[in-house]
Amino acid sequence: MEYSYKFRIYPNRYQENLIQRTFGCCRFVFNHFLAERMEQYRQTKKAPTRFQQDKSLTLLKKELEWLREVDAAALQASLQSLDTAYQNFFRRVKQGQKPGYPRFKSKHNHQRSYKSKCVGTNIKVLDKAVQLPKLSLVKCRISKEVKGRILSATVSQNPSGKYFVSLCCTDTEIAPLPSTGAAVGLDMGLKAFAITSDGAKYPNHKYLAKSQNKLAKLQRKLSRKSKGSNRREKARVKAARLHECVSNQRSDMLHKLSGHRCPFLSILPALLCLRHSVARYKGPVRPGMDLPCLRYCPRPGRKRRKEHLAGRSAPVGVDGTYGRAGHARTYTLGDTV
Repeated sequence: MEYSYKFRIYPNRYQENLIQRTFGCCRFVFNHFLAERMEQYRQTKKAPTRFQQDKSLTLLKKELEWLREVDAAALQASLQSLDTAYQNFFRRVKQGQKPGYPRFKSKHNHQRSYKSKCVGTNIKVLDKAVQLPKLSLVKCRISKEVKGRILSATVSQNPSGKYFVSLCCTDTEIAPLPSTGAAVGLDMGLKAFAITSDGAKYPNHKYLAKSQNKLAKLQRKLSRKSKGSNRREKARVKAARLHECVSNQRSDMLHKLSGHRCPFLSILPALLCLRHSVARYKGPVRPGMDLPCLRYCPRPGRKRRKEHLAGRSAPVGVDGTYGRAGHARTYTLGDTV
């Protein structure tokens, strides 16, 4: 089984500069070969394969010396992600979905990452550091013991400027939780986050609403700064840190709730779809925007309605009815989600 570990790293000035150059080189390789595919297909109606572009990458590195300063595996992984984007594009076209043609990567996207492949022992986890290709030892906060064989390492930077490393490991053994056979219904609402069928009530903390005034103040300051200035970048980081704080609060609450309920349950069959009620609300801050559970609720749509008509599983409330106005349908507590 494969398992991923994510730790925060604290690179020094030289390592941070090299990480930023690696981000730029990976973005350049992705955009260069995406433009090459588009241009060649426009002229000959036939796009180059990934293996042909791998050979072109070797020739490109001989022409541009600054591409040889970064990790070679990161550039190859950028080509692999481009090929995966094209494969996903053709798959969606065949399935009749929205195609989503691959787009060029922007320099102004503040969510950046690159992937390095583990070859031999070039990626190691030490006591308070992690060894990465081209970066040597990087100070790292190891919060969990890394088990298994390391396959790859992904270095990323979030919009607030923090750096992280994700280690993908294989040959890891994870003991499954014991099955108890118990079942409980969860009614997800706007006023209360969740109400269980046995009477337990979990409040909605509304983290976004509590930070709305501070967030509006930071965004006003950001809008007054000149584009491209250092002061605008500092104001952007402050707003991003507040968004990150709200996201961390929501994730922490979800992890604590799931850790409290799920180890003792085998089935969680009752979920109430909230997207219809949230979409009808008009206001500056919708109540549903403060609900982390919306990431788990299904989006209403044609495919979902067909599943309901076909008699498949659907989200239900504690009272056994599907929570859409005018479309109530009775379910039992044993129905699955």
